[in-house]
Amino acid sequence: ILLLNRCEMLERSEQYDLLQGLGCSARLAEAVDRLYQDGIVSQLSDQVIDNLKALPEGVALQAIQKLRVSDLSTVVNRSAFFLGIIRSFKSPTTAATGITPAASATPPTAVGAPEFTPPTAFGDAPQPGGASVAPGTPAPSLEYPGAVKILQRPPPSKNAPDAARLQEILARTGYPHEVSPTLRRYGGPPPDWTGGQKPGPGTEVFLGRIPQDVFEDELIPLLEQAGTIYELRVIIDHDGYNRGYGFVTYTDKAAAKTAVATLNRHEIKPNRRLVVKLSVQFTKLYVGGIPKTKTRDEIQTAFGKEVDKLKGVVLQDPGPNAAAAAAGTDVKNKGFCFLEFEDYFDAAAARKKLLNGKHKISDWDNYSKFVVDWAIPLENPDEDVAAASTVILVNNLTDAVTNDDLLAKFQRYGPISKVNKKNHYAFITFEERAAAVAAEQGENHQSIKDCQMTVAIHVPLTGVAKRMVQTIKGGGHRGGGGHHQRGGGQQQPQQQQQQQ
Repeated sequence: ILLLNRCEMLERSEQYDLLQGLGCSARLAEAVDRLYQDGIVSQLSDQVIDNLKALPEGVALQAIQKLRVSDLSTVVNRSAFFLGIIRSFKSPTTAATGITPAASATPPTAVGAPEFTPPTAFGDAPQPGGASVAPGTPAPSLEYPGAVKILQRPPPSKNAPDAARLQEILARTGYPHEVSPTLRRYGGPPPDWTGGQKPGPGTEVFLGRIPQDVFEDELIPLLEQAGTIYELRVIIDHDGYNRGYGFVTYTDKAAAKTAVATLNRHEIKPNRRLVVKLSVQFTKLYVGGIPKTKTRDEIQTAFGKEVDKLKGVVLQDPGPNAAAAAAGTDVKNKGFCFLEFEDYFDAAAARKKLLNGKHKISDWDNYSKFVVDWAIPLENPDEDVAAASTVILVNNLTDAVTNDDLLAKFQRYGPISKVNKKNHYAFITFEERAAAVAAEQGENHQSIKDCQMTVAIHVPLTGVAKRMVQTIKGGGHRGGGGHHQRGGGQQQPQQQQQQQ
């Protein structure tokens, strides 16, 4: 009760909406949301959420409280630790009485029911009355009053859309349609498109939590309710099932905002709700292990021969390097770069090719000691959120620039609540929006300690946008090591370099 009362008094984060979209009750979503807000967990796998939902609400809240009072100082994987707690609450004792396993050693037995014998160390199935059976014999189904059944999602019913229904849609709209081993694409552009280039930022929407057997024949009629579709892309695996996410681009920003406002948490199948948010733009790749003597043009030429549709190369100014100067080495970069592409799919194709462990850069004598990953976007695509930001991002800094230097430089624009410098960039948080805007206008492309800064308003990713990043990067929705942390977690140096 104390836990619930505390949750009711606190403001909900976007994680709450995501949990409700996954089918959690309001009270359960609030309690889990507080775990995130209090920094007790940074992310939870789908397995944890599914098993937590399988418990009666009161028992699930007890499991959350047990996590809260546990000593987590030495726990590395808190998601797995929490899963163990949840499983301990699935015993017949806990389910029937609400008493934790530590409080009672034996499960309750209904009047007149046969005695229950726990499984033996050899894996024999539990039998009524202690009767033994030959190993491998199927165990009879045993039910206890209030026993908890582990909920399992039904397997996908199909790995392709309904052909007749899809053909009817294509005949009605005249949109092009193509299928590759990893993608189903509808439109891009539509047949009557006269706008020239693809619609700009703010028109692309991320679709998350798509059931594996939902395809264009069901998504198109739903998404058309928000506005005119420019392009729909559903990501699929090699068996044809969709991978749980996709992207829809509308012809204008208003339609994209309408889709987010009306379709987020839409129940597309029983207990399966979509996550619909403005898309984070994944158009850059981080490449580490670049020889520091290579210039931007040399990197562009070399990688341009290895991948298709490379748009540009971004380098950070290496600044003065005493060790390199002493060794007579001319340092041209910091040992990493960012490869820019026009859209996500061009970047994804390049990443897939470069991730091949046997790939070599032919222009550099078959150089292969480089690493490739997605560059983590730093900007929130939500314009309404961006308009309220009081944070600026200062880039192109050297090690000589300190927090105190930045404070002295920028405090003339207004009160500053926080300065946080990380390697070559820094975040400065003002108390008022007007001060941040003035600092951007007054200091962009100005110098500090021989560094020419770039200054821009920065909007940190929201909780849902971070989950989107983790999904695209792979493994995030399964409890993998996403790079964005909550609760004050620190990033590793390479992860800091990956942020753009």
